[in-house]
Amino acid sequence: MDIVWAAEHHAIEMTIAPGPFQLLAHLAAHTSQIRLGTGVVVAAYWHPIKLAGEAAMLDLLSGGRLELGIGKGAYQREFDRLAKGIPQNLGVAMMQEMLPALKGLWKGDYEHFGEY
Repeated sequence: MDIVWAAEHHAIEMTIAPGPFQLLAHLAAHTSQIRLGTGVVVAAYWHPIKLAGEAAMLDLLSGGRLELGIGKGAYQREFDRLAKGIPQNLGVAMMQEMLPALKGLWKGDYEHFGEY
């Protein structure tokens, strides 16, 4: 699985899709060669264990075709709807804390003591 840090997504129409893995699993079942990408999964909206599990399962089901993009989020209105209104400016710190947690979870037993 490739992890991509996504800096910009303004070239595409903005939508809020909190659960991209179901659609990608459907596409994986009907294709065999295309890469499957999340665009940007906003770290603040996900628990690390849930994201690690969903991404790993899709990567296995698709034969290693997942490209997981992780971002900080861009708009307070997204955080209001999907992250219980936490301040959007916390997105960077949450993203930076999420990445090593995901990598640790994919390796096996993992314990994390962080701010978020």
